[in-house]
Amino acid sequence: MQWVIGKGCNYLFKNEILKLIMSFEMVMNNFMMSKTLDDFLKKNRIDQEMWAASRLNWEQLQLIGRDYESRHEHLRDSAEFFARVIQRFPSVHSVRWRIKDTDHLLEKIVRKRSKNEVKYEDINENNYLSVVTDLVGLRALHLFKDECFAIYEALRSVWEPEENPIAYIREGDSGEWVDNFRELNFDVENHPAGYRSVHFVFSTQPTSRKIFAEVQVRTIFEEGWSEIDHRVRYPNFSDDQLVSYFLNIFNRMAGSADEMGAYVKDLTNALRQSGDELALAHKEKDDALAAMEKAVAELHSEKKQGADTQAHVATLQREIAKLRRSSSDYVSTGLTHRIFETLSNVNDRVIQTSKPDRLDPTLSFPSRLDAERRRAAAESLQRKLQQEMKKREQKKPTDPDTSEEG
Repeated sequence: MQWVIGKGCNYLFKNEILKLIMSFEMVMNNFMMSKTLDDFLKKNRIDQEMWAASRLNWEQLQLIGRDYESRHEHLRDSAEFFARVIQRFPSVHSVRWRIKDTDHLLEKIVRKRSKNEVKYEDINENNYLSVVTDLVGLRALHLFKDECFAIYEALRSVWEPEENPIAYIREGDSGEWVDNFRELNFDVENHPAGYRSVHFVFSTQPTSRKIFAEVQVRTIFEEGWSEIDHRVRYPNFSDDQLVSYFLNIFNRMAGSADEMGAYVKDLTNALRQSGDELALAHKEKDDALAAMEKAVAELHSEKKQGADTQAHVATLQREIAKLRRSSSDYVSTGLTHRIFETLSNVNDRVIQTSKPDRLDPTLSFPSRLDAERRRAAAESLQRKLQQEMKKREQKKPTDPDTSEEG
């Protein structure tokens, strides 16, 4: 079962509600662990071949299961602690957490043992807490793709990772995105299911036994896709090719939504920066005009002025008035031009990363076709942007600071 903590909720009130519900869930979990081996194998879709390969016996698993259920309350307390701390990170939108179901824990042990994973070779009721590192699982969700790096820094400022972080990437992700993870010494893996997610393992020790927690960091779009993928695919359509095909299309749509979110963020940052530059330009213009008007006023107030001086003063006053009228239009037009340049630069990134020579040669045909379509649409938009920028350049007012009178 999963719980969500979002920004702005009354934590103390919610904590009391959760404790009541969790107490009920803990009682129910005592009935969730299968009572017989046959029930356990059937419920978790484990065939006799896998069971035999695990070299386990039912009594061993029951000892682990009973000990685990006795620790549920402590595990929930640890999960709440992790969630409360992570929710305070500025880049985190919301936090989901869960405690692994007893049968899911036992099924995982059987599956890992059947694959001869060394880590699980000597697992028992005394050491399973240090072997299985996702008994407490949390997901830190964020809005923009690149916020995972800020969340990583925030996590590292509180806990030291117990294992090297893993960055799961999607087939066709850009080299720049992957390089960012490698520069931070992440293990980078191409996830077979196609989702992006960054996984960390941390620990806490509120009692005599150390408790591990797996923290998954991903965008809201990736979370939505993975939840739908899991709900639709399992347990009956895990091998259905038609279902997989449409879920892969949905996966690309989620990835494109993340990219669009990043582009919109870049655009708003550029607009904000341009607005600051515009305000500064107006202030500098007003300060310069005020200084010029002060100088003219001082010249005008001189009692002894020749005819030539008076004429120069009058000419200077006319130029100041002209400058006031024209400079505002010039600055505004320059701002618009910079916005178009920003749009063009952002769009160029899509074109560059979608060129045939930049694509991974192992990409499947649908992925390559998807990249070609993105590149064609981006190139069309780029041509329109360049045409509009050219038109605006031709209409751009003459810079009053550089104009010359004939």
